[in-house]
Amino acid sequence: MNMNYKDVKVYVYGLLDDDGETVTYIGKSTSPKQRLSAHCIDGHCSSRKMIIIDIFYDTEYRWIHKYLKDGHPLKNNEVTPQSEDWKIGEIVEHKQLRVVKFKDLRNNIVYNSIKDAAAATGMSRYIVSQLLYNKNYRKIHSDEYEFEILSTTRD
Repeated sequence: MNMNYKDVKVYVYGLLDDDGETVTYIGKSTSPKQRLSAHCIDGHCSSRKMIIIDIFYDTEYRWIHKYLKDGHPLKNNEVTPQSEDWKIGEIVEHKQLRVVKFKDLRNNIVYNSIKDAAAATGMSRYIVSQLLYNKNYRKIHSDEYEFEILSTTRD
């Protein structure tokens, strides 16, 4: 690939509690909105909001690209990280959650939400979500799980 990699913007964020002011978790991501969605699917965000606390630049992708271009046999894959554009102090919101009704074809059980399936199976909401929406993850676990989406709505 002949891409010119620049440093990647990484955001330090805080998940906000229902009051919109109390920080309940600190994390980092190159794509805060996507990361907030994952937190909400896992049930770790009550207010569905995060605040951008800090920004720094990660040079790892630039160095991977340089060494691959120079012919080094790195085991890294050359990827372009997802990136979003936020400023310190901005509030990132996740306004809607996907509510999905689906059927476990192996056990003939219908679940009305990812949350219900996670509680019944003991899996995390993230794992159930991956089994529903991530083709590669579903393929890896196809001998254990087979879900069919019956309907999808937004709350």
